[in-house]
Amino acid sequence: MADKPVRVQKHERSQYVRRDPYYPRSGPAVSPVLPGDLRESRLKATKEYKALARAYADTGPGAEREQAYKIRNLDFHGSWVKDKELTKLMVDRIGPYNNFDPDKIKFFIDKFDPFNQVEIRVGREGSPAMYFRTPSGVGVSQIHAMIEKHAMLLDYDEMDYVNADGVDGVRVWWD
Repeated sequence: MADKPVRVQKHERSQYVRRDPYYPRSGPAVSPVLPGDLRESRLKATKEYKALARAYADTGPGAEREQAYKIRNLDFHGSWVKDKELTKLMVDRIGPYNNFDPDKIKFFIDKFDPFNQVEIRVGREGSPAMYFRTPSGVGVSQIHAMIEKHAMLLDYDEMDYVNADGVDGVRVWWD
């Protein structure tokens, strides 16, 4: 499936379709658009990613400090997300921030939940914060143990049990 061309939606065409300047009616470029080409742009278009980008407006590349300080959100709690790829994009968007290392955290996310049952909420409480839970609240002690086992890798400052939106979970915070 990964190597089959996909249909490009109308609003995405200009980004992925090249035309030959000498033959304007020649149609799209020879190389097809593959699913992997579109996945990242579609994930970045989600409301979860956009909300996080606003919360961390002052940390991104090319951030205009004067404007960014006006729109950033130092007390941001995003939506619960099960999609690992979206979570990793969100972690990438935060970038290096004190002890928060995106590469190490993405590595942990890949290894953390082999059955894709854990929901993750990325937030900002002055500095980066992440919440982990299962929808039923079962298995919180296993989540805590797994994070504690990788404490050296994650290099977090605080980890504690929380009740987020009525479901037990684990909060990790970096300063």
